[in-house]
Amino acid sequence: MRSEGLFFDPKFFPRGFGKSGNFTIAEAQRLEMFGIRMRRLASGEVSPEDAEEQAFLAQINGEEAITTPEAQVWMKYMRLTTQRKQSFTLCSTPSKVGAGMDDDDDSSSDDD
Repeated sequence: MRSEGLFFDPKFFPRGFGKSGNFTIAEAQRLEMFGIRMRRLASGEVSPEDAEEQAFLAQINGEEAITTPEAQVWMKYMRLTTQRKQSFTLCSTPSKVGAGMDDDDDSSSDDD
């Protein structure tokens, strides 16, 4: 696979692939060197020029088992950038202060 310049993704990895904690050093280097070409191949913008690029396409399209480091890192990158991240919120309902102490509560008796 040939390099078409350094690949960066400031939206998802503003500090770079290597500092994200999601990629090994080798994976980060591979993404930076070949990421532009991998993206262009995956999108169909360019056609594969050799057997290595054809294998890459077949693997990321599910036609073959993923065996090449390029396909592995590209699928990892896609998984990290396309899946929605889970977010959690803390919700509570307002507490009912004095619950059961309404004026029309028939459960209390004043028979004393």
